Amino acid sequence: MNVVRRISLILCISIAITSLTACKRSQSEKTDSSVPVTEQSQTSLSLNPDGPVSYFGSVVIDTQIVENANKQTVYGGLVTDSDIWVFVGTEEGFFMEEFSLQGSMEDRIKLDFGAYSADYCMLFTHEDSILFALSNYSEMSVYTFDPDTRSTAPVIHVNMDDDMRFGEVIALRDNTIYVSMWAPSGNISCRGYDLSDGSVKIKLADSAQTECFFWKGEQLYTLGQQLSPTEYELLSVNSEMKLKQAGTITMPEYPRCLRNIDGKQYLESGSGIWILEESTGSWRQFVDWNHAEVSQAGKDEYTVSKDGSSIFVWERHEMKAAFLFPDDDPTEGKTVLKVAGEMITYNEKYQWIMETFNKKSEKYAIELVDYESILDPNGFLDSEGYVDYTAYKNALDDQLWKVLMYGDGPDIFIRNRFYLDGSGRIDTKFFEYGGLFMDLKPAYDSMGTAWKDQYLTNLTDAMKNNGALYTIPLFYTLLSLEKEKDCNMDKTATYVSWAEYMDQYADGRALIWSSGPDYLRDTLCHDLSSFIDKEKHEAHFDNPEFRALLHLAKEHCLSSQEIENVTQRECVLSNWTLIAEYTGEIISGSYESRPSRDPYGCISASGVEMCFWPIENVSVSTSCKDEEGAWEFICFLLSEECQSYDVRNPRYSLGDYPVRWDSLEEMFEFLENPLEHEEFWRYKAIGDDDWSIEDEPALTEEEKSTFVETIRSTHMVFYPDIEIIDIVMEETAPWFSDQKSMDEVIDLLNKRVQLVLDERST
Repeated sequence: MNVVRRISLILCISIAITSLTACKRSQSEKTDSSVPVTEQSQTSLSLNPDGPVSYFGSVVIDTQIVENANKQTVYGGLVTDSDIWVFVGTEEGFFMEEFSLQGSMEDRIKLDFGAYSADYCMLFTHEDSILFALSNYSEMSVYTFDPDTRSTAPVIHVNMDDDMRFGEVIALRDNTIYVSMWAPSGNISCRGYDLSDGSVKIKLADSAQTECFFWKGEQLYTLGQQLSPTEYELLSVNSEMKLKQAGTITMPEYPRCLRNIDGKQYLESGSGIWILEESTGSWRQFVDWNHAEVSQAGKDEYTVSKDGSSIFVWERHEMKAAFLFPDDDPTEGKTVLKVAGEMITYNEKYQWIMETFNKKSEKYAIELVDYESILDPNGFLDSEGYVDYTAYKNALDDQLWKVLMYGDGPDIFIRNRFYLDGSGRIDTKFFEYGGLFMDLKPAYDSMGTAWKDQYLTNLTDAMKNNGALYTIPLFYTLLSLEKEKDCNMDKTATYVSWAEYMDQYADGRALIWSSGPDYLRDTLCHDLSSFIDKEKHEAHFDNPEFRALLHLAKEHCLSSQEIENVTQRECVLSNWTLIAEYTGEIISGSYESRPSRDPYGCISASGVEMCFWPIENVSVSTSCKDEEGAWEFICFLLSEECQSYDVRNPRYSLGDYPVRWDSLEEMFEFLENPLEHEEFWRYKAIGDDDWSIEDEPALTEEEKSTFVETIRSTHMVFYPDIEIIDIVMEETAPWFSDQKSMDEVIDLLNKRVQLVLDERST
């Protein structure tokens, strides 16, 4: 399996697994048999996904105040009528930070109680003060903070006196602090502590095996067995603090972070915040997460203002939080275009792009759409209740094809690095050859030379397909080659020269740590055009370079058995992506095996020096509802504002380069003058206790010039024609298994590929 393909699959699985919380139980898991079940009722709490979702404006709250900000923790927040209060902790103790509703810092107050680790925290308004309740398994403390006098006072302190452990603070109701409780067995219960003396006021007698406790009115509920991805048994707590069955409840998938704030019940899911409506008994989403500031801050924790109109969201170890407030919907009265991508609604940059474009454009707005919204992955659960991502991905390919064919699909596609790896229809040019993507060349050419000269045009030109331009590159990286010291070839090595070099050795060395078929596929992803005459539409696989490539793949790559058995063979060639850490490594290199300061080139039939890997492209569906609006959005993606967004973001991965020249120059500014951008480099050094800005090497003018010259001279592009590559892989399989000769394979290849080329040219 292609390495990038494997990474994509692993990421998908990882995301699915990490989304599961204690609230999500296996479908085969049953409610604890020790739970007393009495008085069956038919209460049903439902889901209202079509309820109105308010539009919220947003602003970043920067909690990075202290010098040693890397160790600052955001424990909690509270929104009042006039302020935002943020409770933070550092090595020096606890602080309360005051922000205006516009996000500006007003004050920072050192709290006069000792610092200790708090695993859970929640802030509440109580009379004229603010309460913060902290728990850390063995103890729970509640303090009061007076906003007028800036003073704190202890309220209660409780030490655990049995084998239970404090969990998450759930609510403040009727002068009682509710906390979930963990038993060594893994079972979870709930207790309430009186604020007047710390005594146990409420003690759930039975274990519910879930920490999802919540209220509807005055009734306390929890969850029982999970019946489907969104349906659970509903258990109520009676006057004797015992559990009884109360029917069923439908909740958002992967519910987490339940909060009971001022008598209103909220929960957070991957899509936003939901409120339990008392009148209808249904969960209604009233906040979505399509906010750039929310993505910057993270959304592991949240609180809601007393009137339910404003929201503060944060993540403990992020330096920024976000404040959401009521605002006008910027899409109203505009043509809305759907922009689809891989988890694009979770992408911080594209959330910011959506908000900014929607506010700026007078006629158009965009809506971000994840591929998962096109086809629900919950229809592809395996026997254990988890998504079978292989089956889902195959079905999604088919569904995308169908919705685009019938004009019901997204208008615009963002094609990122995981969807350009040479396998699957949405990864490659199938949509282009199938007539599902629009030719953007007329719009691109209409912009004129002066506009084009702002961008890396040799990359755009290399991505033309039969004279058409179906996708516009936005960001790219470079593929290069690392050679060992005793290989005396120059940087324009061809397959023939490599075959001659490898055949000189009988020491069992391997060309690359890869199987032959995988290496062949990866190579064709950037060099297939060497075996096809584009102008004449003719296949030319019967040539010395392709024969040498087949020879290398079969004789000098690892077999599948060697890879499975982790056989150690010396590999003399490895592909690597420039750069690992910073642009200077393109020139100086971080490997001992690099004998010169010049970048090596790719191994290829033509011996070209470098290969572009476009890691982020934009394409437009032929069924797009407004071509003018789509091009306006593409121009916005190519603007300095968008192209420089990554460069200015401390999370930016150096090595992913913008196609806009002035944005690239801005990146060079960070590299050439690290002392002037200490905050940027400090973020990248989080976790390195010995880090100092003085250790960051400055890029020299000579190194910068060499790099710019390198990318200006690059014309090969990693832009796979998967339809033809699949034919090559199918026809060469008998060659790898010794069932057909090389001549037979090449003859069939030429004939089959020529048929495809003939069809395309008509």
